[in-house]
Amino acid sequence: MPLNAVARRYADHTHHWFERLNGWFVRQAKRHFPEWYWRREIKKTQKRFGKILEAEKQKGDWKRYSVAEEALDSLTENAELELSWLDSKSLLARAHKVGVSLSDVALPKGKILHWEEGNGPGQRYLHYDSFRSLHKLVEDAEKELRKERKENWESWSKILVSVLAAIASLIGVLIGLISVLKK
Repeated sequence: MPLNAVARRYADHTHHWFERLNGWFVRQAKRHFPEWYWRREIKKTQKRFGKILEAEKQKGDWKRYSVAEEALDSLTENAELELSWLDSKSLLARAHKVGVSLSDVALPKGKILHWEEGNGPGQRYLHYDSFRSLHKLVEDAEKELRKERKENWESWSKILVSVLAAIASLIGVLIGLISVLKK
């Protein structure tokens, strides 16, 4: 078998292996780090379509340019809706952790719900105004919780230091008594 054929066969095999491994990493990233994955996809899509848009602009083909621009808008909108859904989900988890409820937030003007419909079945995300208000409430609650924990830690550390000082002084007294009694 000629050397070029062997090299080509080896290159095809390693390329296939790399593609499978890369696909696995992407699936794992999408599963375990969805925010990172979707932000990465938005950047990649904008970069890819940026080159296409620039090429069409250079050619002066405005029809293809507008079609590519609409496709870019559609793809980035879908990814941004996915990010909004993930951000809403994580904010609600944080709110639950600190005891803040969505009912504590006023409804946005002209809306009857805090939610907007997403692009998938059952995928809803918080309206921008509701998200901002809930985020502020959660931040304030987390700040208050950190303050309480710090104060609690400070009071326990003061008690612990005073107990340790008393134990150290008792040990000193015992050493002194033992030395006096030995003489």
